[in-house]
Amino acid sequence: MEKSLGIRHAAQRVNTYRTRLNLGILGESCIFDLFQKLKPLISSVGKMKTGSNDKLGNWAKCRLKWCTQFLIQLREYTCLSELGLDADPDKNPEYYRPASLPKVDLHQIAWWDEHHVECHIAGIGGSKTQVRFPRDEDGNLDPVFVYHEESSRYTIL
Repeated sequence: MEKSLGIRHAAQRVNTYRTRLNLGILGESCIFDLFQKLKPLISSVGKMKTGSNDKLGNWAKCRLKWCTQFLIQLREYTCLSELGLDADPDKNPEYYRPASLPKVDLHQIAWWDEHHVECHIAGIGGSKTQVRFPRDEDGNLDPVFVYHEESSRYTIL
């Protein structure tokens, strides 16, 4: 159920496990009753915007520094001041000093621009809720009913 399975799928997994142990099969109503007795904490899966158009945002600043480092590594400049840096390499941060960065040839680079957070795709057999059961420090069910922190799982619509 914590993996977004419904009662039917959870019952199938429980019964597969019980069959291996030569135990009897449980019905879906039994699984549902146990589910309720465990007092699950059910919360909505939040929506998260990815990317930003903010020129002064952290993503844009990081991307600019990354591209500047690539230009330095590719030696695609005449003077460091063209890149908005001090012409004297020693006055720039070490991550912008040509002597500190290995020279790179354009053919050595594989290009992609993606970042994936752990996400839960809604609408494709997915759920818009998150189910958490109380667990102890080792990840076992906790009869004292202490819940882990909410997962950083997001819905991508």
